[in-house]
Amino acid sequence: MEGSFRNMNIWIFNHHAQGPDIAGGTRHYDLAKQLIAKGHHVTIFAAGFHYTLLKETVEYNSDGYKQEQIDGVDFVWVKTFPYEKNNIKRMVNILSYGWKLLFLIPKLSLSKPDVIIGTTVHPIAPVVGYWFAKKYKTPFIFEIRDLWPQSFIDMGVWKKESFVAKVFKAIEAFSVKKADAIITLSPKTQTYLLEEYGYKDVVYIPNSVDVESADKNKQLDFNHPTFETLKLLQAKKRKIYMFTGAIVQSNSIGMFIEVAKKIDIEEITIVLVGKGQLRQKYEQMILQEKLGNIIFLDPVEKRMVPKLLSYADVLLLIQGNVQWGSSNKLYDYLCAKKPIITSLYVKHNDIVEEIGCGLSAQYENSDDMVAKIETMERLPQQQKQKMGENGYNYVKKNSDIKIMAQKLELLCKDLITKKESIKR
Repeated sequence: MEGSFRNMNIWIFNHHAQGPDIAGGTRHYDLAKQLIAKGHHVTIFAAGFHYTLLKETVEYNSDGYKQEQIDGVDFVWVKTFPYEKNNIKRMVNILSYGWKLLFLIPKLSLSKPDVIIGTTVHPIAPVVGYWFAKKYKTPFIFEIRDLWPQSFIDMGVWKKESFVAKVFKAIEAFSVKKADAIITLSPKTQTYLLEEYGYKDVVYIPNSVDVESADKNKQLDFNHPTFETLKLLQAKKRKIYMFTGAIVQSNSIGMFIEVAKKIDIEEITIVLVGKGQLRQKYEQMILQEKLGNIIFLDPVEKRMVPKLLSYADVLLLIQGNVQWGSSNKLYDYLCAKKPIITSLYVKHNDIVEEIGCGLSAQYENSDDMVAKIETMERLPQQQKQKMGENGYNYVKKNSDIKIMAQKLELLCKDLITKKESIKR
């Protein structure tokens, strides 16, 4: 029986999937690499327009797509409608991803998939995934990395009874009903599915980190302007408190500005590495407040992140009312062997005190964040080093990419077995 699964062909629909040579989440690229090492074949369908850089990152052919292989992982990139803000143009961007793939894929002469995974953030990708799963009569996995519309309702962006919220709620209900299996990244999503739909059989595969690759990459030298600035800060004996991630509403960037205004430790520089729609706004705030202890730096390619984090003395993880996902940054931070200070809404992403790798401040409380930074500065270096080691040991044992890829592989095999038994 094992031999019949050695060459599973898996399709993944993820609008915002990324490879290692650009800033962004690489969850499915990382999982795919592990599955390929086990003998399987994986194709990821994504858009080349980057959701935080807000620009195209791919050169397409005359038909508006590009096929390429990155470390054995097949990518099909489609050109989507560009946007600059979260307005109607972004909705058109989302719809253009699904629309183009519906017409493009039948023209590509791809091998028939054995399993199809449709993954949020937005819910159109799972719908497209289901459409092709139905066409090819293959199992469909609905992966929930974020909930639409619930996340926007939580943040106060949409009202529960609004038309747009009801539309996306109906799309979510459709995907849940049609799924042969559901993957969640958050324990809270499991509770949500049970309460909303009575759905019990959820597979929990949170984000993770490729520990082996991270350990190798942190030893390499990269040429990048961000690294040059960090070297200058180190030469000036600055203590670098670093955050990495998108400069967007959900990451509560304004709290860093408040901390910078209140902190009274001259040696500390808060370094925010990332881009996004709100970066210009916050850079103007820093200038207006004449803050010299906080700076923005440009993001680096995902493969460079381990090296980036190695420049930090302490890592900062702040996030707003985002309940339904699993923090990519948390696992990268744990792997970096650095002490961490958090301020998070959800506790499943706030494990630093539980595993002894850092300090946890109250949610969106800049005074408490300042207090935690002051506490961290009073700790002996040996204790901070121990925090970093605790985090690394935890992630290696519990959240290595190999562990998550094995769970995904077993799920796919189980679905195929069930499908074949029904046919017989």
